[in-house]
Amino acid sequence: MVKISVIMPVFNVESYIEEALDSLLNQTMIEDIEVIMIDDGSTDDSRYIIDEYASNYENFHAYHKKREGQGIARNYGLTYAKGEYVHFMDSDDYLPPKAYENLYNFNADNDFIVGNVMKFGEFNIWENILFKKAFRDFEGNAKSFTIGEYPNLLWDTIACNKLFKREFLDNHNIRFINENVYYEDLLFSFEAYVNAKSIGFSQNIFYFWRLRKEKSSITQRQDDIRNFTDRINILKRYHSSMLEYGLREELSNVVYDKWLRHDLKTSLKKIGNYPGKHYNELLEGVCDILDIIPDHLKDDLDSYLRVLYSMVENRDIASLLSFAHLEEEFKLNPQMELDIDERYLGLIGTDSENGDLQFNVRVSDVYNDEENLFIDVAEELIGIPKKDSYEIIAHLLHKNKEFPLNLSNNKLIIPLSLIKDLDHSKIKLTYKSNDFNHEVLLKNYGRHSIRYANYDIDLGIGINNILYLDVKKKTENEIIVENIVLDGGQFIFNCRSIREIRNMVLTNFVTYRETAFPVTYLEDSTSFTFAIPYHDLTRYIIKKYELNSPESFNSIRLVKEFKFTFKNNVVKFKNKRNKIYISNKSIHSSDNKLEDLMRKNEKLVNENNALKSKNSKLTRTINQYRSRKTVKLIDKIRGILK
Repeated sequence: MVKISVIMPVFNVESYIEEALDSLLNQTMIEDIEVIMIDDGSTDDSRYIIDEYASNYENFHAYHKKREGQGIARNYGLTYAKGEYVHFMDSDDYLPPKAYENLYNFNADNDFIVGNVMKFGEFNIWENILFKKAFRDFEGNAKSFTIGEYPNLLWDTIACNKLFKREFLDNHNIRFINENVYYEDLLFSFEAYVNAKSIGFSQNIFYFWRLRKEKSSITQRQDDIRNFTDRINILKRYHSSMLEYGLREELSNVVYDKWLRHDLKTSLKKIGNYPGKHYNELLEGVCDILDIIPDHLKDDLDSYLRVLYSMVENRDIASLLSFAHLEEEFKLNPQMELDIDERYLGLIGTDSENGDLQFNVRVSDVYNDEENLFIDVAEELIGIPKKDSYEIIAHLLHKNKEFPLNLSNNKLIIPLSLIKDLDHSKIKLTYKSNDFNHEVLLKNYGRHSIRYANYDIDLGIGINNILYLDVKKKTENEIIVENIVLDGGQFIFNCRSIREIRNMVLTNFVTYRETAFPVTYLEDSTSFTFAIPYHDLTRYIIKKYELNSPESFNSIRLVKEFKFTFKNNVVKFKNKRNKIYISNKSIHSSDNKLEDLMRKNEKLVNENNALKSKNSKLTRTINQYRSRKTVKLIDKIRGILK
């Protein structure tokens, strides 16, 4: 019995799809899963990659069709689905190994289960604002509820973080729009929410949503005019569905609030990227949506949005072009000099009463003397009153303990004597006034390393860019990695050291999760070996690691850089800050392989022969048609002559 059908549209994702498919192969429920891969008219090697997976794994199935869009491809996949549940996965994203197991076993009575989501890039993992708002009312897992009990869940409009009962989708005929449009998820998710008698929510991370470096995915193509026009058209259809279902006011207000604070704003901020000939059309479309939304929701917006939508309603394109892209700067400094009409200035006021306080506090510089580590702090505070009306209290957090720190003029002073025996600590700042008490963790956007006496202090970056302070004492030991070989899916390290050690530790770059590997010394020698299975370099979505010995911190080096190509990945080992830095990056190298070139050539030959055959049939049809037409013409002429 197939428990889960995974439906994956595929379009020009040769750089990412193998990582996505491998994350499915790594599922603990892999034997109970079928993967339906739909090539939606790809022009790169994606189409050949899915054929390869289909030939290698009996529960992976590849289908090819002309380009019609993601929604139509998903509907196409549903016609082949046999699973009890259905999951729609994008071909550039990633699932942790127990993703399906956790949701499948969650609650069998649910029509669908919502899983938690994290976004990820090449070097970091973070929470997306949409899901922060959608999940803010959940204190933990919620086994069974309806959308009326957790209305803010309507902020979560993607389909990829949900496991749907196939019977539920079929019974209510819930399908994606049968058109090639962007944002097809919005209507699909809405129909699921309003028809479901029981929904589940799991706090476990179910889905990792990729932010591509080249911003080539649909939701990242903000310069594509369709990104704007399709969004407006989908919102209009969404409103029609709300009326059809008789959505009650409490739920409607959540939907409208999301449109104001996210959907419309996101498109308008990029209006300057679109050709001028479209401006009138775009503004009229936004005005159509604004006319739907109750005035009291617009009145409750912050100054930036009040000004933005006032410009739209006035069809004031010139002001909009000069103002729309300034959201971050304006919120940080509402009194900034603006080149806008005076009629908008009266809309600018204090926003703290709207409950839209935002704290972003980060490291701007770091240095030390003989006694202290100094961290300069940069603040981005939105909706916060003047500084003399609140105080800031700083603490160093280490495990379950808090140590007070001195903060003066945005400079943290941390005694080296305090942190020298601590590792993996964070810094918490508490903003305190009569009106609010807000705690925030200090963030870091650039790695730093400070050397002090016999210690190394690393300022690392964790999930959501949270600063981590790692302090390690140097030793007199030295580890030299003389050679690395790849053998049977394992990297074998040949090393020597002055002092004996017990383990080598692999630390993930972002999650800071550690895996220890025992070492084996050669008899009567300072040389030792240890092995890291390749699988351990693929366990986390950010596949970048540091290698060292906890007993010999900061005293390891490679004699040279090592590089391996394995399973369409490049694994590099190189020296960095006296540690070994390991990166495991997916590539697509089939163009360099003779067998792949031959396979492509065979496919192209077959396609060419098929086209030749089709062309011959068309030619015969045309000739027959011409012959018939000629005969008719001659008969007609004969009739006239008679």
